Amino acid sequence: MIDVYGRFGCIIADPPWRFRDKLRRALHGGVYAATMADAQVLALPVAELAAATAHLYLWTTDAHLELALACVRRWGFRYVHPWVWVKTAARGQLKLGGGHYGRHAHELCLFAVRDRTRIRTHDIPTVFAAPLLEHSRKPDRIHEIAEKLSPAPRIELFARRRRRGWQAWGNEIAA
Repeated sequence: MIDVYGRFGCIIADPPWRFRDKLRRALHGGVYAATMADAQVLALPVAELAAATAHLYLWTTDAHLELALACVRRWGFRYVHPWVWVKTAARGQLKLGGGHYGRHAHELCLFAVRDRTRIRTHDIPTVFAAPLLEHSRKPDRIHEIAEKLSPAPRIELFARRRRRGWQAWGNEIAA
C-alpha cells in the first residue's frame, strides 16, 4: 500500500464499497469490478498511516453508513459529524440518483478526529452543493475544506486524480 506510516495529519478515503443490490449489479454486468468486501475495508491500515493527532474524511453511501462508522472506530478515530455533498446538475438543480426508499441526491463524508487534533477555523458549513462528476469522482470542495481545517501532510486513499500538496494512492488515478 503506502510505505510512509504514522505520518499523515489528514486522510481522505473513498473505499470501493461493495453493494449487495441486484439492481446495481445488473447495471454493471453482474458485478462491480474493483470493490472490496467489508472485512477488507475494515482491515485497511489507516490507523498506521495516521499521525498521532489526525483528521479523517471518509466518504460513504447511506447503505454503508454503519460499516463506515465501524471503520472510523477500528482505524482509531472518533466520529464528529458528516459533510454533506448535495449533488447538482445544470443550473443547480438536484441530480437525483437511485434508491429503494428515497431518491438520493447527496453523499456523506464522515469527519473524524484522532486524539484532540485542532481545527484551524470554525466557519465552514457542513453542507455544500457541487456538480456530480464522472463515476465515483468526488468534488474538489472536500479537499478545500480539509486544507482549511486539517494539518498536513495529507493523503487521499483511492484517489481518482492527483492534487498539489497531497499524496495520492489508488489504482484509478488519472494521468
